[in-house]
Amino acid sequence: MKTLKTIIIAISITLLLIITCTIVVPALLGYKITYLTSVKYNYNAIGAYASWVGALLPILLVFLSVYVSHQFEKEKREISDSNIATVEYVKDMIDELKNTSNISAGNDMSSEMKFSILKEKALKYVNISGITKTEAVSKHLGISKEEAFDILNELLKHDRAISAGGQTVKTNIDGVIWTRKR
Repeated sequence: MKTLKTIIIAISITLLLIITCTIVVPALLGYKITYLTSVKYNYNAIGAYASWVGALLPILLVFLSVYVSHQFEKEKREISDSNIATVEYVKDMIDELKNTSNISAGNDMSSEMKFSILKEKALKYVNISGITKTEAVSKHLGISKEEAFDILNELLKHDRAISAGGQTVKTNIDGVIWTRKR
């Protein structure tokens, strides 16, 4: 409701300013609205101005639309990045709670649980960095390149959570580029 009132007030003020600038101010300065039949209009000059406006306005509108769409995409990326960061923070909190409950119960983490935690961390790293290589992920996770490649390959082929550029085979570990899903 508050925004509707604000919009109505803004439109009213804009209309009042337009009327003031186009009718009241010229009338105070002595201009009168009259229609003179004795005035000869130069339609060639009017046509020349109209053709210039008709030629330049579409070009300006194209640039304006590109600028506006760029701003929308920029805002969308910022929102998605903040959403990703928030989701990652919540997942980290949940993982910490799970880990503390397992430690307090005296349970050791199984290899499947370690693998799933490494997968989560690798996915977060790829999503945050946007574009990365296998070596950077392995350094971040503190594991070998081969293990990191296996995790990333599973995220790519099984979970379909990330994308890759290049051949995703063991012989091309250093040549694969890992990217987040768009």
